[in-house]
Amino acid sequence: RSTTRTSRKNNHSLHTWSFYRLATFIEYKTKLAGIEVEYVDPAYTSQICPICGRIQHAKDRNYICRCGFHTHRNLLGAINICNSTEYIGNRYTA
Repeated sequence: RSTTRTSRKNNHSLHTWSFYRLATFIEYKTKLAGIEVEYVDPAYTSQICPICGRIQHAKDRNYICRCGFHTHRNLLGAINICNSTEYIGNRYTA
């Protein structure tokens, strides 16, 4: 929320938005569809190379690793969350 662009029109609604409420809505809808929700720790997901595992900061919007891997840092975060094996909560997978 702190990094989004705000205007008078959406300023109030943006800062009263509850992430917990959004998460409960998503959980409710996925249970109806028979899908299980897994919470992933987002720490360093846009800094870890999925090929070699090296941690380094992205310059601007592009992530370029020494091993030759390069992509947009938001895509990198999505890749690392998708491939994550560490979950927040009671479940861990291999």
